[in-house]
Amino acid sequence: MTAAGLAAAVFILLLNIRSFTIFFSFLESPVVLLALLGYLAFCLRSGPQRFENPKYAFIAGMLVFLSAVSSAVGCLLLVIPYLLWNWINFGHLQTVSAWQKTASFSPLGSWNLISSWCLHQFIPRVQHILGLNGISPVLLLSGLLTAGTLALIYLLTGSRRRQIFEKLRFCPEFLLFVGLHTVFIALVAPQDAAASAWYWVPELLLVALVAGVGVPEFSCRRFSVVPVLVVLLAGLQLCIYPRLVQRKTMSWAKLEVAQFLRENTSPLACGVMFDSGVVSYFSQRDFTGLNGLIGDFRHAVLIKERNYLAVFERNRIDFMVLDTPATLLDGFRALAIYTTVMKTKFENFNEPPKPFMVYKGSYEELEDIWKVRYKGCR
Repeated sequence: MTAAGLAAAVFILLLNIRSFTIFFSFLESPVVLLALLGYLAFCLRSGPQRFENPKYAFIAGMLVFLSAVSSAVGCLLLVIPYLLWNWINFGHLQTVSAWQKTASFSPLGSWNLISSWCLHQFIPRVQHILGLNGISPVLLLSGLLTAGTLALIYLLTGSRRRQIFEKLRFCPEFLLFVGLHTVFIALVAPQDAAASAWYWVPELLLVALVAGVGVPEFSCRRFSVVPVLVVLLAGLQLCIYPRLVQRKTMSWAKLEVAQFLRENTSPLACGVMFDSGVVSYFSQRDFTGLNGLIGDFRHAVLIKERNYLAVFERNRIDFMVLDTPATLLDGFRALAIYTTVMKTKFENFNEPPKPFMVYKGSYEELEDIWKVRYKGCR
């Protein structure tokens, strides 16, 4: 691996903002990455002996076990008892959140969902963070896909292809695992996988390895290349970091809502919003989440059916918290009891900054607000 290749690999795996979220998401992703790196290091050290020597085979199996336990594919030795526990205690094999996130097995449906998310959610975020709002989302997405295709063609033509395959053939089973993992995630959990980098740890690692062995060497007599490139890449992140921090205005707006609810509503009141964790905790009020990830299976079924009126009636909802764009302000202003001072682009970056608002009304009126806000998308 060249010095420049090492810098490229480190950037892809660690230094870019999107991948770096893996390390503070409090999920199992760092464990997956550690286990996979350990397995690759073991493969380099043991070579073919990992298939022949019982001691090496045992170590390889344990590393694969650690990787599988923490990955989406899972490991039957751990999953089967877990599924039995769910069935005995709750009458279902899956948890509510797992069932809610699992899509019906449809390649076309997965493609439509992932492509739609990229165009309407991912690209607006890229535009916002890099200050590229003047470029058409379709043009920007096409440009990124073209650049990625050209980079792939560059790496897989001529001597570079032979060099990459020669350097990565020490672990063919890892390449197979990445391929199976990609297909599994894309077909089974396309919506969350499209939005969350931590689902793609094996793929990020493979891209980092390909970049590492594919970037050619270049030298400079006066200084070491790797530290300079790492500093430059880190500096680039810091330059665009203020725009990323603007995303956190979502949290500040939610805290503002929480303070209002804590001071102006009954402790017995129950609210509803899509992702209610922050507001519910800091307001000390009960909430029903319309993402359907918390609650019983009846609640999850109603969310999937988008029968929100039944959700409101079942949970005796007193108010709704919603990020409200200007197009929604006038139509339901009479039902709003609070509007945050803080405005945020999150979570729809293709919209201007908007406040969070607290609405109070009949169940039918709250359902109308929700349907107008999301137009059937939720």
